Amino acid sequence: MVVRRQLENIAVLLVVWRSFLFPILLLRRHLYSWMDIPPGVEHSLDAKRAYLNWYFFLGPLLCSLLFPLRSTRFASLIGETDKDGNPRFTILMP
Repeated sequence: MVVRRQLENIAVLLVVWRSFLFPILLLRRHLYSWMDIPPGVEHSLDAKRAYLNWYFFLGPLLCSLLFPLRSTRFASLIGETDKDGNPRFTILMP
């Protein structure tokens, strides 16, 4: 239970971390210059183009946006368990 509480606190802090993703999203062309290089210009980039593209970048970004929402929900369920001691809120968590 002690480790679980610390991990819950870290997960709630990810909501703050989410605010740092928006500048990265807006400045992605300047931060990641490989997004603007057309195919056929650089051979080493062409070999990696299957995972160095916008869609591969967008997948983990969306997952990282959804994780803090879920962790906040779990923290609220734990808070409800602490208030009345009913274990049904703990059972609701997967």
